[in-house]
Amino acid sequence: MKKNRTTIITELKPLLDDPQIQTERIEKAVGTKTKKIRVKMAPNKEEIAAKKAELRRSMGDERASMWRIGDLTVELLDVYGCSLAELADELHYSKPRLCQLCMTAKAFAPDERRSDVPYSHHEFAREACRRANREAKKFDLNNVTLKPTEFLSVMVAEKIRDKTAATARATTSVRDEYRKRNPIVAPTGAALYNMPNEQLLDKLANEHVLAKLIVLDPPYGSYKKFSSGRLDTSTCAALHRDGHSLTEDEAIKTTVETIRRCPNVLAKGGVILLWQGIAHLRRPILDAIEESGLEVFVTCVWDKGQPQPSDMTWAYTTQTEYMHVLRRKGEDLLFHDHERMTNVFRHKRIQPRASDVDEKHIWQKPLDLCEDVVLLHTFEGDLVLDLFGCSAQTSIAAAKHKRAFIYCESFLENYELAKANIGDFQKTLGTTAFVQPTRAADTEETATVVAETSV
Repeated sequence: MKKNRTTIITELKPLLDDPQIQTERIEKAVGTKTKKIRVKMAPNKEEIAAKKAELRRSMGDERASMWRIGDLTVELLDVYGCSLAELADELHYSKPRLCQLCMTAKAFAPDERRSDVPYSHHEFAREACRRANREAKKFDLNNVTLKPTEFLSVMVAEKIRDKTAATARATTSVRDEYRKRNPIVAPTGAALYNMPNEQLLDKLANEHVLAKLIVLDPPYGSYKKFSSGRLDTSTCAALHRDGHSLTEDEAIKTTVETIRRCPNVLAKGGVILLWQGIAHLRRPILDAIEESGLEVFVTCVWDKGQPQPSDMTWAYTTQTEYMHVLRRKGEDLLFHDHERMTNVFRHKRIQPRASDVDEKHIWQKPLDLCEDVVLLHTFEGDLVLDLFGCSAQTSIAAAKHKRAFIYCESFLENYELAKANIGDFQKTLGTTAFVQPTRAADTEETATVVAETSV
């Protein structure tokens, strides 16, 4: 016979009124479900004061075990009903640190704590499992749960000794299970296309190709020829490279058309990175983001370390560019192998001479900046889509860290430059640079396929 809530409370009331009761939880079966009712002990001020005094002594003793501090905190919170914030204030102890000690003590029962492993490694295991399980929950992987005790054994076996490596390792099982349920269709090697971005995106959408990271570095449409002559006949603007000769309206239009097609090839949990020369996005671009079901998650800053050359009549010079991180509305982002705690990237810009214009793009981004971006948003084997690819720095960063990539550039000069750059990178790996160029099936533009061993 099933018991309703009223019947259960009636049966439990005599127990709740008994001041001698020591049971913390009483479980009663109601049909197939189990209801847990927490029963707190009657507060004893003397016992609480004694426990707090013992905890204060442990905090002040350098030889005291972190486990002891954690156990006492758990007892004061769960048994005596104390507040963590009040406890930290009263004992003049860091609340976040006290919370970490408490969670680690709960994660490892006394008989599960290893004396041959430092306490900090227990904390790493607990935090790594917490993050991995949180990611699993975000993506509805309810049957994937990592236990700190089991993962600690993995850390010992694989000699993992730092927090970042532990977190990256813990997410491996979650990542593998996620990929099984949500496979990303991606080439095992890489491909380069000399065609408009809109055509390539339509082609990839028809082939059901999904990219984890899409990088957009469109022409800003705001470059000028300075009176000092910095942009003269030897520069990329005069050579019509990557649309620097476009007007601002034309640059915005090609950016908007590309953004509108990107969600069709964006994998679940993926991001679109939009580089811009200004912090605020122009209204047509914002409208395109909104209409595509996207949102700006965060805006990152690239600090170049020194100002750009400018006209002497300008009141200010700039030394920053902005990367707007776009995601689908309401979608959470996965934790990846590269952990950053800031939205500011500090890398010196590349300063090619006028004689280098055929070997380097004048606005070429540094490789270490592109590596940070790739590692921040992808795992090994994920697909990176490099649109407005210019000198292919993002594609090279993807290949360097074992990510597949697709490069696209509509301007022939940039495309040839990218082929040369990727070819030089492949030579350092001892692989064949390119197979023979082939024609794309649905376009007259050239597509070059890179050897699979390149990634």
